[in-house]
Amino acid sequence: MGLYAEVIISCPDCGEHITLQSGAGDHGWHTQDSVPKHIAESLNGEETWCKKCDAKLVITTTRPETLNVPLYVIKPRVDA
Repeated sequence: MGLYAEVIISCPDCGEHITLQSGAGDHGWHTQDSVPKHIAESLNGEETWCKKCDAKLVITTTRPETLNVPLYVIKPRVDA
């Protein structure tokens, strides 16, 4: 494993833990509730999926003015 900051998020559908990696940052572990701003910015808009339930997920953040921000895991809207 390389030198990456890792963020643990939870799938909003099944609760499975998913690990995201960012080259920005301190090469430590973070949870989705408190991610350093520069790491959150590097993950903002990233797409991933849950290996347990196969849900497609998009990572987003709000409150970019704060030092530590929460990441939100959302499912993209699927137009029928």
